Amino acid sequence: MVRQAFAEKPTRHRLLGGFVRRIAEGNDADAFVLRGGMLVRHWFPESRRPARDVDLVCRLPYDLRAMRALFARTLARDAADGVVFEADRFRV
Repeated sequence: MVRQAFAEKPTRHRLLGGFVRRIAEGNDADAFVLRGGMLVRHWFPESRRPARDVDLVCRLPYDLRAMRALFARTLARDAADGVVFEADRFRV
């Protein structure tokens, strides 16, 4: 069901946007740089270029446990956008 919902463009873009929003509003937002299709969608919203994923560059030390904890905290945040992530099911 989740995979099927994610395959639909409006749902996928809403979920990806919710993920980016949570990162942008988080304490570590300055450590991330958005790139790829989601960045192009932000720059040119009228183009409606489809995005399949979120492409980020990160300026944090590579520590798997720390990154897992950071993303679990980030996904658990309520951004009042109607998107809810099951942060406890997040895998790295």
